[in-house]
Amino acid sequence: MKDYLNEKKDFSDGSFIVADGAYSGEENSRLASEHNLKLVTTNFTGRKPDEIYADFVFTDDGKYLIKCKNNRVPEDCIYDPGNERSVAYFRISDCEGCPYKERCQSRFLKTRVRKEVSWKSVGRAKQLQYMQTEEFSEYAKFRNGVEAIPSLLRRRYHVDKIPVHGKKRTRLFFGFKIAALDFQKLLDYKKALYFPKSWSIESRRPARW
Repeated sequence: MKDYLNEKKDFSDGSFIVADGAYSGEENSRLASEHNLKLVTTNFTGRKPDEIYADFVFTDDGKYLIKCKNNRVPEDCIYDPGNERSVAYFRISDCEGCPYKERCQSRFLKTRVRKEVSWKSVGRAKQLQYMQTEEFSEYAKFRNGVEAIPSLLRRRYHVDKIPVHGKKRTRLFFGFKIAALDFQKLLDYKKALYFPKSWSIESRRPARW
């Protein structure tokens, strides 16, 4: 996706790209945003983070945590490049009475509280929240419609098993598969004209004398 976007100029307002969950993440979302494009991933892969992380605030480079869900600012924060995590230290008084303490699972030390969290977890938590919206449902329906034809070509017309070699021959056979699909759609359309859904199956059967 990165190579594709880098080859393109900015898209028009309202443009979006719907992709698999493997393309989710803050880095890809930011890259799409730089091209005036909205990235929507329609499924979720891997372990699901707690949704409270969606409200954690990081610096623009995604390395340092600057505010938690409870609007507390860490006293100190370092970046662990090996694990790509932000290691933040909070005052004990800020975390003792926090309503999200159990879900946050931070580590209480003698003099302060240590919390490790990655920018990726924040992005994934935001994705979980977004997947519960009506807007996301519309995007998911769009992707299902787009993927319906490739899925049909694989299941019914077996496009993955073309018995020829060479670019031209493969294109020819693939064209035949597409033509067969289009012809079947035309037949279905004709049947719908002559046999509306309001008709029962019995009404379409020939009469017996």
